[in-house]
Amino acid sequence: MTDFRLRTDAATRLLQAASALHVLGYQLFILETLRPRAVQQQLFDDISQQFEADYPDLNETERDRRITQFIADPNRSIPPHLTGGALDLALIQTQTLVDKGSPANAISELSQLLCEQIPPLALAHRKLLLMASKRSDPLLC
Repeated sequence: MTDFRLRTDAATRLLQAASALHVLGYQLFILETLRPRAVQQQLFDDISQQFEADYPDLNETERDRRITQFIADPNRSIPPHLTGGALDLALIQTQTLVDKGSPANAISELSQLLCEQIPPLALAHRKLLLMASKRSDPLLC
């Protein structure tokens, strides 16, 4: 069993979202919760290196803006994942992960929350997860 840690208030809101989704035949699947600063830094560094390789012509300001759309810079702020106040989720229906249009942690425009380039059903799944999470807490994503 994986050890997931959250602040009490975040865990309460997670349970509220899970209850709302259960009525509709869905379950939440927790991908990640609290992460150590070293893990956040490594993820940030990995994504930064990928962006530098994929977009060598971007200036530093634009590259930083794009990177922080995917992950918080632990040197500029205290990311919610470091405090147990945020988590990454997926949806399950009939014991199967539902399609959300892109792999978890994908670094592409397809992973933007309301991307219109993904299949309609995948977009509907994202909107459902968004509605349930906003009902309880905007940091449940």
